[in-house]
Amino acid sequence: MFVWYANFKRLFLISVHFFILQVHVVCVISSFLLLENGKRRKDPSTNHLNSHPPHSHFNMFTRSAIRNLATAAKVVKPPVQLFGLDGTYATALYTASMKASSIDATYDSLNKLSDMIKQDPKISSVLENPSLSQQERLEVVKILEGKIPKIDQSVSNFLDVLSANNRLSLLSKINSSFQQLYSAHNGVVEANVVSAVPLDSKILKRLNKAISSSSLIKEGQTLKISNIVNPDVQGGLVVEVGDRTADLSIATKINKLNQLLNETI
Repeated sequence: MFVWYANFKRLFLISVHFFILQVHVVCVISSFLLLENGKRRKDPSTNHLNSHPPHSHFNMFTRSAIRNLATAAKVVKPPVQLFGLDGTYATALYTASMKASSIDATYDSLNKLSDMIKQDPKISSVLENPSLSQQERLEVVKILEGKIPKIDQSVSNFLDVLSANNRLSLLSKINSSFQQLYSAHNGVVEANVVSAVPLDSKILKRLNKAISSSSLIKEGQTLKISNIVNPDVQGGLVVEVGDRTADLSIATKINKLNQLLNETI
């Protein structure tokens, strides 16, 4: 009993520390993006590369942004909580774009970037190359921005942050996470139903009706349900609505049963 309690306490403390770290990163990144927006508005003639010397990003990120942590954290509240590194970056971009009143432009530019990466395998391979120097990553960012007419300023600043932190490879995943935030911002609640085989329309309609009438969907919100096929679940369903998950899959039940048997033995 004591061992179980000690393990639980350790896991709880790790979870708390991870959550605090995630909030901290969101605040720092969003503050940095907003700071860059303000500087560029004051000096429109400043070009992309001259206004961001290769070694200036980290200093700005660690000094100037941290002074604005409290402001960045309080003004904008994301409509849904996302997890993981891609969720953290997407939330930071959402915060910055909301403060700049450019959420629609950010969504549009980010989608164009994602589509361009999907259509050109060469771009994808370059972004996923971890050996690129900081200067090379800045050149890649410059090329990407040149391919998108009138790219949103928040997205442009965000690419600089990803470049400085060598996280350009996360761009597609960040876009997927930002899509969730954008949908929630517009009153659309996304629900993913994972199954071993495709579900027929009747089952999806029943699920849609059940979820729509639940407390998860508030007045004025619209449910958008998607069926994701994953044979690994073996059977049953995994339903994800916003930041909540109901795992009713056969695979999870088997894992729990095996764990129970091992503990008993």
